[in-house]
Amino acid sequence: MLIYLLKVNFFLLVFTLAYWLLLRKGEFLQLNRLILAAGILLAFILPALPTLTSFTESMPAPLQELSGRATAALPLLEEELPVAVPENNIEEAAPPVVQPSPRQEAFPYYLFWGILAVSLGLLFLVVRQFLRIFKLIIYSSNERREGLTLVHTDEDVPPFAFFRYLVINPENYQGEALHQIIVHEKVHIHQHHYLDILLAEFLRIVCWYNPAVWLLNGLLKMNLEYIADREVLSAGIDRKSYQYQLLDMSVRGQSLRLTTPMNYSPIKMRISMMNTKKSSLIARLKYALLLPVCGFALMVIAPVQAQAVVVTGTTTTTGSNATVINGQVSTTNAAISLSGDNSVNGAIATTSSLGKEDIYFVIRPNTKRKSLIAAQELLAEKGIIVKYHNMNYNDGLLTAISVTITSNNFNGNLSHDPLDGPLVFYDLRIGERKTGFEYGTPRNVSLKQRNIIEGVSGLFIRNAKGGVQIRGSAHID
Repeated sequence: MLIYLLKVNFFLLVFTLAYWLLLRKGEFLQLNRLILAAGILLAFILPALPTLTSFTESMPAPLQELSGRATAALPLLEEELPVAVPENNIEEAAPPVVQPSPRQEAFPYYLFWGILAVSLGLLFLVVRQFLRIFKLIIYSSNERREGLTLVHTDEDVPPFAFFRYLVINPENYQGEALHQIIVHEKVHIHQHHYLDILLAEFLRIVCWYNPAVWLLNGLLKMNLEYIADREVLSAGIDRKSYQYQLLDMSVRGQSLRLTTPMNYSPIKMRISMMNTKKSSLIARLKYALLLPVCGFALMVIAPVQAQAVVVTGTTTTTGSNATVINGQVSTTNAAISLSGDNSVNGAIATTSSLGKEDIYFVIRPNTKRKSLIAAQELLAEKGIIVKYHNMNYNDGLLTAISVTITSNNFNGNLSHDPLDGPLVFYDLRIGERKTGFEYGTPRNVSLKQRNIIEGVSGLFIRNAKGGVQIRGSAHID
């Protein structure tokens, strides 16, 4: 969840800065409205898609390397580096005791509950304001005028549109001033601008800790006012008279966040926008620059799963992942000392599985118990013995498990509690001979193989003739 939120907020940050630099004074206001709404929605959708790594396959090599470096850095915000243990030191080291890391226990959970508490507080304020507006509409008189439902209130609030209602204090506005307000708010109502307002408030509630979100919220609301102002002038209302009306209303009352008030500030920017001439060709070309900027953000956040890292050399450290080295595995969450000039070659070994086929066995929190049993039976037929220990399900999700996998000359064991990422066993025989058992998506496999792994929950077997066997759930292109 933490990695997902980081990617969402990174995309929002890049998108907001790009929009502010390129399009905040753009001429195509309706296009700006579409771009703003699409950017917010894509920020939440793109990081959750499991097949985004296929996007990187078509990129040039330098961009692929940049994407890999950026993605590899993200998991380090919540996990320690994994530890690799040379093969000849494993028998000498005593089996470490697996204990929860204090930082893993406290930091993510406290962070989550802190974010949630503030978000709930903001949600409460939004609901309270919604009820206030609803009460104001229910207990006030109304009339139909110029195709709108006018709600007459005695409260000293600026005129605003809320869904299909225009709320106004009739004692403050008469004649031409009232007509200008009706024309302005009619635009907000007929174009359903309240949907954009609700989307902006949702974004503020969920990502309140991101400064870019507050800027984006303001940019979205300002663009809606630009649209309404342009429609008012197109309806034949005198420009100077309308601008004086805005200046007069800017000092009246305080607007409500869930509404589209005519006095939304800053008025100076709106008047400047009304007086701006048609944009030049260069200004129009700025719209084309937004796409590669967002493409860069997508390139960075595209790989969804955390990547396993192999540590080489002589060091003493504490790890939270397990990495297979020449058929052996280091246990998770344990302090292990590496010494000597041993060569670390990565998660590679040969196995006794028969036939020319690639095997991917991926255990995720959403992997069902029946999928684990079915995979265990099928792998046993291929000479790969899988044993489960300390398996725990909570609300339908696998929260903890210990797995032992053995074959002719391969032996691996991983334990994770809590299970917050994939445990990946792979036995590759098509075009290469490579076997490993790691936490996170292996880094030493091809982009195509990574794409397969990130789409699997359970067992996926592909033979040299193109046949596929699936035990569990998988979505493979």
